[in-house]
Amino acid sequence: MANLSQIKRDQMISFLEKLKEQHSDDESLIAFNQIEKELTSKKFGLVWEEHEEDIDMMMKSHVPVFVEEVDSEVVGNAKDKKFNFLLEGDNLHSLRLLEKTHKGRISVIYIDPPYNKDKDFIYNDSIVDKLDSYKHSKWVSFMYKRLEIAHKLLTREGCIFISCDDNELHTLRMICDEIFGESNFEGHIHWRRRHNQPNDKTKLIGLVAEHIVVYSKDSEYHKTFGVGKVESTGSFSNPDNDPRGPWTSNPWKAARGRGGCKYTIITPTGRELSETWYGTKESFDSLINENRVHWPKNGDGIPRIKIYAYEVQEEGQCATNWWTNELFGCNQDATDELKAIFGGECPFDNPKPTKLIEAIIRLGSISKDAIILDFFAGSGSTGHAVMNLNKKDGGNRQFILCTNNENNICDSITYPRLVSCITGKDVNGNNIDTNYCENLKYYKTDFIDKSDEELCMKLLDRNTEMIQLQYGEKLDGDRFIIIHDEEEMDAFEKNFRKSNDLVAVFINQDILLTLSQEKLLSNIKTFIVPNYYFDDVLREAGEIW
Repeated sequence: MANLSQIKRDQMISFLEKLKEQHSDDESLIAFNQIEKELTSKKFGLVWEEHEEDIDMMMKSHVPVFVEEVDSEVVGNAKDKKFNFLLEGDNLHSLRLLEKTHKGRISVIYIDPPYNKDKDFIYNDSIVDKLDSYKHSKWVSFMYKRLEIAHKLLTREGCIFISCDDNELHTLRMICDEIFGESNFEGHIHWRRRHNQPNDKTKLIGLVAEHIVVYSKDSEYHKTFGVGKVESTGSFSNPDNDPRGPWTSNPWKAARGRGGCKYTIITPTGRELSETWYGTKESFDSLINENRVHWPKNGDGIPRIKIYAYEVQEEGQCATNWWTNELFGCNQDATDELKAIFGGECPFDNPKPTKLIEAIIRLGSISKDAIILDFFAGSGSTGHAVMNLNKKDGGNRQFILCTNNENNICDSITYPRLVSCITGKDVNGNNIDTNYCENLKYYKTDFIDKSDEELCMKLLDRNTEMIQLQYGEKLDGDRFIIIHDEEEMDAFEKNFRKSNDLVAVFINQDILLTLSQEKLLSNIKTFIVPNYYFDDVLREAGEIW
């Protein structure tokens, strides 16, 4: 059958070619080429009116940097552990900087972005409501550029989980299909966020669930590592005091139509059972010898095979796309978690329960040393979940949270919550059941004018934050050393003693090294700063070539 749209496009392009012959001046040709480009552009997929944010405009003339709130550092009972990071500011700003320190290093990203329902989405400091004719295009522009960077940050085996509701679910899928690839779509989880039944007669369908869209960076590669699993849900007991612990059982008799091996089994009571069984007679005899056969009805029933709890826990269960509130938490659980920290009050609307995010981390990561990123951090549930999970299984996961300070959320909710989790004290100083062995650094975002005559020096001053973020450690002048001038370089050379603790040396680009210093550094991991993090900016400003 004919492609009518293609025929029409070909006709219009043919007409443009005639116009080009009649109007060959540069201005006309530029216009005709632009029209042709639009005619031949993608015709299936996500198409939207692209919008620019204030933050985009700002970054054209200014360099985003992090500035540490030094007095806000929190060191729990974990001096040997890496630091977690709370990054306050526009998350596009933070993501641009994370691209310099964490490209290809993030194992799991979980985000709960604005759902673009009535008045919950703010774009360029203005509320986007249902009357805005570019409501959906603004949301797509906002999300697309952030998810593009998120894709770069993930490890090859990494995953991203994105919460959303019905408003932009279809749009989100199309964005992610473009950025992550349709073949890397892992699933669409339906999470029952409400534990009670809605009683709203104004609605045809009551909303009790939210969506979580899941994509891998590289699905096939991820599978070679063994995908994550959720906790087992079976009911286990140990009525016969089996030394291998609690167990459940599966039938040995094959289900109808499933095939198998036909032979006779004699029960402990002497009853003969001629059936089709799941395995061979030899396999069954082996299970008998291993004491893995359970005989119901006091030895007269059809045999069942023991499945031990420890085996199921080690193997895990494949996640389904229906997550109940009993297993994965609900909104009320999340509210209660905040109330426990904020003196019985819940200062944040619709937080996510840590139980939900713990399951996401287990499912998406293949290592207990994973780095977890949430760049719509809200109340800080993801950081809380990471710390809680580390305490449960002895993991050493790190989290990086990015959030703005809209309505003072970061200062008054996110940061206090993380501090309470680490110290085991609520905001009023009362003991709570956390006291996690974790450390935290708090950065705020700032800008440096690209035309500033002292650009290089000001960027050099901000390298400490970047180094700490990249390595997850505090710059102590021992493992990581920054050398600002030639006098410090001379002192470093004079006092140098090779240490196994030394990780890297960062040297100001303006330092002229002697031959002996070059030889000394040849065996040390060395970086030139601020070039290492800001070479693109410095090259643009003519500071380096």
